[in-house]
Amino acid sequence: MVKTIALFGFVTIAVANAAAAGEGEKYATRDPRTCASKTEPKAGAPSAEQAKAYLICGSAAHLGEGVDSFHLLVLMENVQVQVGAGRPFQGGGNSDVNMHDVDVKYQIYPIRGSFDMYQCANVAPGDPWQSVRDPKKNCNLYHETKATGSCYKTTFGDWDCTMVDPTASIAASNIAGPQ
Repeated sequence: MVKTIALFGFVTIAVANAAAAGEGEKYATRDPRTCASKTEPKAGAPSAEQAKAYLICGSAAHLGEGVDSFHLLVLMENVQVQVGAGRPFQGGGNSDVNMHDVDVKYQIYPIRGSFDMYQCANVAPGDPWQSVRDPKKNCNLYHETKATGSCYKTTFGDWDCTMVDPTASIAASNIAGPQ
C-alpha cells in the first residue's frame, strides 16, 4: 500500500507501508511507515512535509519508525516539523560529526518541532523477544515537544532527517499503541 502526501498541489511524496507490512502485528500496532524514495528535492531545502516524511522513515544511522536495538517497535504520531535556513557542514567537534554518510557539498538544514513517540514491546506468543503479554499495555508514550535536529543529503543522494527532545520523559506507560 502506498499513501501519497500532496504538497502545494504539485509535489508529492509517496510514503509506502509495503516494506514493513505485518511488522506491527507482533506489537499490536499499525505497521511502521517507510518512504518509497528519499531523493527529493534534488537541490535546495526539503519542505516541512518532506522533512516530516524523512524523519518518520528514519535510516540506518537514525531510527525513525521501526524496531530498535532493544527489540521495541518505535512509532511516531502527531509529527510537526519546521525547516530552518541552510548552513555549511561543520565537522570536527561540532554536532555534525554524527551525520552518517553526509555529503559535505550540500547544506545542512536545522529542523525543530514536536512528536509523540511510542515504544512498544513485542506481544507475539512464542517469539523470542516477547516481553509483554497484554497487547493493550505494551507501549510507553513520550511527548517530544521541544525536538531539534537536522536534515542533510547523504553521499547516496538520499535525504536523512532526525530530531529528538533530550528532555522528554515517559508521559504514559502500559498503554496501547497506535493502530
